Amino acid sequence: MAILTRTIWHGFELYEYILVTFAVPPRINGSRVTEKRSVVIGGSLVLYCPASGVPEPDIQWTRQREEILFVSEPNVRVVDGGHELQLYNAHLLDAGSYTCTAANPAGNVSKQFVVDVIGEFISSVPYSVCV
Repeated sequence: MAILTRTIWHGFELYEYILVTFAVPPRINGSRVTEKRSVVIGGSLVLYCPASGVPEPDIQWTRQREEILFVSEPNVRVVDGGHELQLYNAHLLDAGSYTCTAANPAGNVSKQFVVDVIGEFISSVPYSVCV
């Protein structure tokens, strides 16, 4: 928003524009409800974090309240400026609580997800049979 001020100084009119900006706290649609999602072992899943605010909020993702380390978890990536978390080739260990947090100078807000990975664990460890 711009404000125009007018001052008369020694018979001269002086005009000054003042630009006023407001910070709007982040908002995430559906943040009051925990979203429950399921994926089969080996399947893919996308979690959406539709955050907005002024200035545009930074978005961070956590799993089980721990920062997601993408280097050690190559089947997880964040795209679209943090608005999407993509999970590929799901494992049983990918199940749990995920949270996206949007923050800017005016505040922060979070959205919770619970991911269930469906399927049976099949051991790849060979076994021997004694006769």
